[in-house]
Amino acid sequence: MKVENINGMKVTTLDNGTVIKEAYSEPAAPTFTDLQNAKFKALNAWFDDALAASIEKYAAGEIESFPYKEKEAQAWRLDNNAPTPTIDNMALKYGKDRVVLILAVLAKVDYRSLLEGDLLALRERIELANSQEELEAIVW
Repeated sequence: MKVENINGMKVTTLDNGTVIKEAYSEPAAPTFTDLQNAKFKALNAWFDDALAASIEKYAAGEIESFPYKEKEAQAWRLDNNAPTPTIDNMALKYGKDRVVLILAVLAKVDYRSLLEGDLLALRERIELANSQEELEAIVW
């Protein structure tokens, strides 16, 4: 089979000699909205990948407990006397100091917050971009 572009026509010659002619036109250039949407899609993929990488070593059941640990750690951040029963249990079972575990939970919470802040700031820059050049200048 052989495919050619002859005088604006797509001409396909099959192995058996049959010739098929079709109108041919160049694909339309992407619109600015198409470029923005592609940038949003790439940004969302970056965020999802970064978030997934930050939790990939954890079991699904452990991930399900994150909100409980986060709530306790955030309460402790405001008041060091706040009860932290889930974290206390972990500390007891792991033989670690509860404050070390609380600080580890808070570090994960803070990382996610920073990541989400980056996502929001980059998304806004994409929304406010007025040209392809401005979109291309947005990197992460």
